[in-house]
Amino acid sequence: MIGALKAVAGDGEAALFWSAAILLVAALLLGGASRGAPLRWLVVELSGLGAGCIALVQGAGKKPTPLAWAAVVLLGLLFAIPIAQLTPLPPPVWTALTGRGPLAHAISLIGLPQGWRPMSLAPDETARAGLYLIAPAGMFLAAFQLSGRRRGHLVAILVGVALVSLIVGAVQAAGGDAGRFRLYDAAVPGLPNGFFANRNHQAALMVACVLFAAAAFRREGRAGAGVQPAARLGLMLLFAVGAAATLSRAGVLLLAPALLGGLLMLRPASWRPGALAPVIAVCAAVIAVVILVAILKGGVILDRFMATTDEGGGRLDLLPPILRLGQGLQPWGGGLGAFDLLYRASEPLEQIDPFYLNHVHDDYVEAWLEGGWPAVVLMLGFGAWWSVAAWSCWSAPPAPGSALARAGSLTSLLLLLHSGVDYPLRTPALAVVFALACALMLDPPRPRSAETSEP
Repeated sequence: MIGALKAVAGDGEAALFWSAAILLVAALLLGGASRGAPLRWLVVELSGLGAGCIALVQGAGKKPTPLAWAAVVLLGLLFAIPIAQLTPLPPPVWTALTGRGPLAHAISLIGLPQGWRPMSLAPDETARAGLYLIAPAGMFLAAFQLSGRRRGHLVAILVGVALVSLIVGAVQAAGGDAGRFRLYDAAVPGLPNGFFANRNHQAALMVACVLFAAAAFRREGRAGAGVQPAARLGLMLLFAVGAAATLSRAGVLLLAPALLGGLLMLRPASWRPGALAPVIAVCAAVIAVVILVAILKGGVILDRFMATTDEGGGRLDLLPPILRLGQGLQPWGGGLGAFDLLYRASEPLEQIDPFYLNHVHDDYVEAWLEGGWPAVVLMLGFGAWWSVAAWSCWSAPPAPGSALARAGSLTSLLLLLHSGVDYPLRTPALAVVFALACALMLDPPRPRSAETSEP
């Protein structure tokens, strides 16, 4: 099998790039829902498996940087959580775990033997959660090994697919309440959901592409450098309008830092006096569009921020019972993916309403509830890794590829902030984008043969 993989990966970086590109496109087109799309997820996971296998074979002859090694270790520990939660335990062990008493009592009432059982209270969901990790892991392992030019091509593909998602969203919005061109039944009719089931996640992709549009398509030292910033600025503002059009509160709030970060990467020093006219024209045109959106939809956006009873409001009221539920499952958690089952079994009667709470809308709380304190330690470890990697991106002198690295750091930061009020990384599409953003922060590994040949 290893020989077959080497044959597939024989073209070196080209095979690595195309496997990552196929995975990225598959995730964006098919991975726009956080649940309820098993066949689509299967395609994404198989694409991730292919990219990961090729990446592992290609990486055998390379020496990653210490930061890359640390990321791979964290990735391995992430997979270790569902593996540990699915490992069968003898009855004296699993019945002694916090929160397992009701299950043990129910089994006794119906006269069944306790038997060996896994730590997870929802093993099927935990298994799905483990498989879910394959796609972002495959993207990270493949993308961080690519050269700067290939990384630029990968980001260009991301921006291109996001632009199509923006156009699809515009068509969906034009269709009104008839719900034409919806790709998911759960998508709200008349809103620009694009390739997603949730408008908040479409907004997250648009915000990410504000930064990636600023960093992509750079041509250093070529004629017409003034036109390049103008074109990238136009794309930035187009994605900004797409994010605002979703009426997502998180998307609107994250737009300001995204635009600021994008402007920092446009390199104003390269705008010669004679080349400012295209920039000014693009700014004027897009500002006019932004004003038009504000006039037409500004009141609706403000209503979204003031809402307390719609599907996005009242989430703070749900937090206390969720925290109590999580406290009763520590220190090991209830199992990845188990929140839905556990919350429905313990939801207070006075808080039952027509809206379906499939996630906590705070990924950090949900990770703690499902993964316990090991998940918290892993999140803290990732935070330390991200801080060091981001510092390296911004403290290093500008060089080819540094703009993509900085865009990756800002994109991953904004997705992490968004995760505090939603669950964007529980969609395969945004999980793969996040993995790509993290990979862009790392220097490509060097071939070991190059090191041995040095004097």
